[in-house]
Amino acid sequence: MNRADGGFDSFNQLSATDKIALIKQRIISACEELATKAPDSMWIVTWREYGITDGADSRSVSSRVKISFKEEMIALTKHYPQLAILAGTISTAKQTKLIQLKTILEYYQAHRWIEELEKSSSQKTKIDELKKTEQQIALHRKQIEDLLTIESSESKTNVVTVIRNTCYLFIGDKILRHDKSAPIDETGILANTVFQPAKGKNASPIFDIQHTVTGQPLRLGVEICRESDFGVLRKWLLEKEDSANTPLIHFIISDGINWLDWSNVCGTYCFRIDSLIKPRAILPTFVPEDKREVILYQNNLCQKIESLTGPLQALYPFEKRVLDHVNLAISWHSNDHLKRKILEFYRDAFAEAAKSVTVNNMYQSLQDFRNQTEIYLTQKKTITLFNMFYSFFKFTSLADMAQWFSDLEKMLDEESEKFMNWKDYASREDAPLDQKTALLYYPIPRDPHK
Repeated sequence: MNRADGGFDSFNQLSATDKIALIKQRIISACEELATKAPDSMWIVTWREYGITDGADSRSVSSRVKISFKEEMIALTKHYPQLAILAGTISTAKQTKLIQLKTILEYYQAHRWIEELEKSSSQKTKIDELKKTEQQIALHRKQIEDLLTIESSESKTNVVTVIRNTCYLFIGDKILRHDKSAPIDETGILANTVFQPAKGKNASPIFDIQHTVTGQPLRLGVEICRESDFGVLRKWLLEKEDSANTPLIHFIISDGINWLDWSNVCGTYCFRIDSLIKPRAILPTFVPEDKREVILYQNNLCQKIESLTGPLQALYPFEKRVLDHVNLAISWHSNDHLKRKILEFYRDAFAEAAKSVTVNNMYQSLQDFRNQTEIYLTQKKTITLFNMFYSFFKFTSLADMAQWFSDLEKMLDEESEKFMNWKDYASREDAPLDQKTALLYYPIPRDPHK
C-alpha cells in the first residue's frame, strides 16, 4: 500500500493484532488464487518496512506480539508448502538493564564503514539539520554513550528500551532473519531508548534457501531502507568473495525512499517495496519476456478487493539501458586505457545527472543531439561532442546513429505517455499490467572487434 492511498490512515491506526489478522487473511486469499493461476510455482509474499505497527503512533510492537506474529506466519508456510513470506520489517521493543548497553555499543563497531560513509557525505552538506539526517549511525551510537555516562549507584539495575528492526523470512518450518544495520530515526523522541544494529549472522542480507517446488538452491537478497544507499548487499558479496553468485531477487524494503543507486543493485530482478511508491519489479539487466522467471502481483490492503492485480509490467529503466550500453562499450576497450577512462567518466557523469533528469529534459537533450546529427550529415561540420559520442558506440554509419536517436525519441515518447517521469521505479502510480508486447526496438552498438 501507498501513503497516498485513501485507506492508508485507517489501516495505520489498526492495532498490531488487527493488522496481522488482515495480512493473514490476504495471504490465504492470495494462496488460494495462486493455486489455480500458478500451481507449479513458488510464491513469495512481502510488504514494506514498518508494515505492522501497534497503531499509528508507534513503529514498534511488543515481544509478545512478535511471538504471536511468528506463530501465525509459520503456520501459513506449513499449510501452503509453495509459500515463503518475506515479512517486510517488524520493529520490536524490549527492556534491558543499562549495563547491557556496553555489549550493544560493540555491535556498532562492525558498521563503522557506514558511519564513515555518512560522515564523508555530511561534510559536503552545509545545513546543520541535513547533516544530522546524514549521520544517523553516529547519532544512534551517541544515544547509547550518553546513557552509559549516567553516574548512579543503581546503574546496574536501571532499565532502558532496546529497539531492533528485523526482516523475517518464513519458509516451511524455518525462520530466517536479517536485522537492519543502517538506522534512521529508529528511536524517535522516546526517552531512554536505543537502537541495536545487526550483529553476527543476523547481519547477513543473503537468504540461501531451496525453491519450494523444485528443491533447487535459491538465493534472495534483502536490504532494509538506507542499507541500499550504502550497498550493504553488494559489500557482503564482495567480502565473501561471492560476487558472481548474485541473488535471483534483490528486495529493497523501505518506508520513504524514492531513489535508487544503480551501482548498489544486485540480482536478476530488483523489487522495490515502499510506502511512498507503488511496488515495482525492476530489471537491472534486460531479460527477454519469454525468459523471465519471476513475475509480480499486487494486493492492496487499503482496498476491499482481495484478488491479486497483475502480472505487473516489469521495468527496464531507460537510464539503465544507457548505462548498460556504455558498460558494453567499456568492455570492448579493456586494453585502451584512454578510451576506457573517457567512457567511465561519461558513465559516471550520466549516472549522476540522471538522478534529477526528467523525461522532458532528456527528450530535449536528444533533440539537440539529433539536430547536431542532421547538421553533420548535411553540412559536414565538425562537432566535437557528437564525434565523441559517435566514436564511443561505433556505429557503422552516421545514418545508423541518426536512426538510433530517432528510435530513442520514439521510445521516450511512448514511455512518457504512460508515466510522468521516466524514472518509473519512483512512481506513485500503479504499474501497468503486462500486455505481452514486444520491447521497443533499442539498437545495440556494434563491437568494433568483430
